[in-house]
Amino acid sequence: MQDISLIKNSFENRAYKKHFHNTYSISLITSGECVFSKNQSKYKAKKGDVRVINPYEIHEIYSSSWEHINLVLSAYFVRCVAKNFKDINIGFKTIINDEKLMLDIQNLYDKNSKTTEEILRYMFENYSKVSDKEPLHVEKLKLQKAVLYIYQNANNESIELDEIISHVGLSKYHFLREFKKEFGLTPHRYVQNIKINNARRMLYYDLPLSQIAQECGFYDQSHFIKTYKKFFGHTPSKSLK
Repeated sequence: MQDISLIKNSFENRAYKKHFHNTYSISLITSGECVFSKNQSKYKAKKGDVRVINPYEIHEIYSSSWEHINLVLSAYFVRCVAKNFKDINIGFKTIINDEKLMLDIQNLYDKNSKTTEEILRYMFENYSKVSDKEPLHVEKLKLQKAVLYIYQNANNESIELDEIISHVGLSKYHFLREFKKEFGLTPHRYVQNIKINNARRMLYYDLPLSQIAQECGFYDQSHFIKTYKKFFGHTPSKSLK
């Protein structure tokens, strides 16, 4: 996918079930409010706030009406900009209320002098966060093995639950319970996330939607577009603007 995408979008009484992205989503709320949860905490981003979703953070959006300027950045791009911030883990505070940052994002959208790199550097200096991840015990390692298998096979049109379980050595009931507890999603929903994120990357190669749908394991183009809109709130074509 391209490293930077900047779009303006509005939502009226929209809700999205738990999901994740493999990109950074930095959203300036320009009207209304977005109510959402992340990591079992509930948040409300209102006009003037900057809402940040880091890669692979599972989040859910409750029925809300809001408009935002959404800056979507690839993890590779952020790592490149972060190379001079070696002591800073690449993650940002969830809700930022900062007039300078708000104006900088607005100026970026309006094409007034500010650059994405300048905005990121300011965020690294002021709003980076430290990871609190714990070492993985044996059961979590098995779940990570399942996730690796999902990533390697997600583009199959039908990736079966029994296939995944056969690679990790857990009973079906135990696997489903522990997977949901660890990742906040069912395995099926997780697979959908991987498919749609893979498809999003392919959009920037100017391929026909029918080809993307086929290569990413969707039943057809219509299924791809419908699923894409559920996850991102807009059609695939809007991501390219």
